Amino acid sequence: MKTGNKVKLKKPIKDKNREAKEFANQYMKNVTENQIKVICPKCNMKTTIYPEHLGRSYCEQCNVLLKKIEDSKTKDEELKKGDRVRFRRVVDPDDDKIVMRLLENPDGGKVLVESLIWDELNPTRVLPTSELIKDSETNDVMKK
Repeated sequence: MKTGNKVKLKKPIKDKNREAKEFANQYMKNVTENQIKVICPKCNMKTTIYPEHLGRSYCEQCNVLLKKIEDSKTKDEELKKGDRVRFRRVVDPDDDKIVMRLLENPDGGKVLVESLIWDELNPTRVLPTSELIKDSETNDVMKK
């Protein structure tokens, strides 16, 4: 192939010691390990940022300050069978009123829950444990 200005193309040099690959792997490991998870309290958009940007990062759509996502495991809040739980974040208007009970111990990041709504037949469903927190109220409205 001829070029108009007679530029010779060099062959890429092989990285025999794999230094470039090692550097890239270390860089990616640093990037992923040092980021923290944050959420927009208004639109519930999740993303990750560096710790030094916490308190200065805003949601582009809502112009609201992003907040750090609190992980239930960091609070020593281990969920177990029989615990009363509620949703971590409110998506629908009545989500903050829904109280559920765990029907099994969490396994693999998911758990079977029973919504405490009716007397006889309560709906059950599988939810991710990351979306649940323990209910702080001790008075049980629906005792069984």
